[in-house]
Amino acid sequence: MEIVPGIHQVDGVNGNCYLIVRDGITVIDTGLPGAGKKILSYIQGTLGRRPSDIRTIILTHYHIDHTGNVNMLRSAGAGKVAIHEADAPFVSGRQKPPHPGG
Repeated sequence: MEIVPGIHQVDGVNGNCYLIVRDGITVIDTGLPGAGKKILSYIQGTLGRRPSDIRTIILTHYHIDHTGNVNMLRSAGAGKVAIHEADAPFVSGRQKPPHPGG
């Protein structure tokens, strides 16, 4: 749903997922695993855009309810991922998160 012009919240991702729509799309957080199709459906169906229009995925932190679909969106053609350097090893899989479910 469009919250204000150019900023959308994708419902049903069991977490947070916001889209900033300008020339390209910026995704902020990606919800729990399994919701990637909902995000792509919103981008394609509601916005009439392509996954390759996603220029950046911003992850606020490494918890799974924020990062759960990042790999799926990247596989679909999304651009770069931005996350704080302290959380990057957890998202990339180079290091196990310090908390279960994190």
